[in-house]
Amino acid sequence: MNIKRYLYYFVGLLLVGLGVASMSKASLGMSPIDVLFSGVSTTFGISYGTSIWLISILFILIAAFYRKAKPNLLCLGTSFILGVFVDLWNYFLFFNFTVSQPYMVYLLLFAGLVIAPLGIALHIVPNIAPSAADELILALSEKFSQPIGIIKYCCDFVYILIGYLLKGQVGIGTILTLITTGFFLQVFYDLFSKLYNKSSSRKIV
Repeated sequence: MNIKRYLYYFVGLLLVGLGVASMSKASLGMSPIDVLFSGVSTTFGISYGTSIWLISILFILIAAFYRKAKPNLLCLGTSFILGVFVDLWNYFLFFNFTVSQPYMVYLLLFAGLVIAPLGIALHIVPNIAPSAADELILALSEKFSQPIGIIKYCCDFVYILIGYLLKGQVGIGTILTLITTGFFLQVFYDLFSKLYNKSSSRKIV
């Protein structure tokens, strides 16, 4: 067993969970993908969790179509683990956390904006099983030969647009996430790719 691979994978998911929980606590708007989840949940009268699973399955099928390969069903497991980590952070760190000063809200938001893409980059580098959303980003990046940061921007814009039309929760945090996440993701992905395996031939251009 390559311990380094799984260390990158689980630490990355743990950090993504922290970033998502931090932004949720700030209450200044959901991330683009969560805007889509909430919009689908509201419009079609299904639970938030059900909307995540349905959209995740759709993402996996789209990624498989572009790669001309079998759907990577392990991505559903990753999405499940991520959900557990978000809940754990919310329970153990933020459950009794009180925002006593206005500036703390923005600190939480900024922390989420940086930590979440850092975790995304860290857990997709070992190529074990990205979340369904990240699997789609990687597939589109390979298909259209574009940096994952650019693909992330495009996907987030589509998520916000569809989610907003479906009455998802949009706020300043959503806009800031759209602006910054693609940049941070590309920077962290390039960094961790080099640290993980300098001799790797896998490169997203």
